[in-house]
Amino acid sequence: MNREEYIRELTGYLRRLSKEDRTDALQFYEELFDDANISAKDEVPESFASPKNAAFDILTDYNLKPNEKDAGKAKKNSNIFLIILLAIFAAPVGIPFAIALFLLVLGLCFAGFLILLVPVIVVAACIGILVSGILYTWPTYLFLAGLIVFGVGVMILIFGLLQKIFIALGNWISNRFRKERQDENID
Repeated sequence: MNREEYIRELTGYLRRLSKEDRTDALQFYEELFDDANISAKDEVPESFASPKNAAFDILTDYNLKPNEKDAGKAKKNSNIFLIILLAIFAAPVGIPFAIALFLLVLGLCFAGFLILLVPVIVVAACIGILVSGILYTWPTYLFLAGLIVFGVGVMILIFGLLQKIFIALGNWISNRFRKERQDENID
């Protein structure tokens, strides 16, 4: 690859930089070639970094993520003032949303506590019915005992179903966060 091809390819990789920054970087490499006495048609020695690696170093110096797909896109203008302004305007929506999310989590915790409390209540009711069984006739006593066994069976089925629902919900939330982190790392 000669000097012209090298500069042309390097220019393509530096499209994300502003015109001024790109000109400065290319001028640096032009001076580097001049100091090494490499003319426009001369081959670039292998001791020089490839245009892609040189662009990587330059983009890293400008705190841009080098990405070959984005070589043709213009540099995104990140302005801290606009970010602060956006945060201020988003606060009326964000704060109630955060409060609602907190209350939802708190409600789920209370629901979990109540679900765990139900077996204690059922066991206490069973003991109460068994102790007071003397007051009932045998058919009534057997009917109540059957209802207790049926209730315990339904409760076990409901707990199994709730357990599967909570595990699936936890996995879904975990996968969403993991995917978002991977997307952030890729960008």
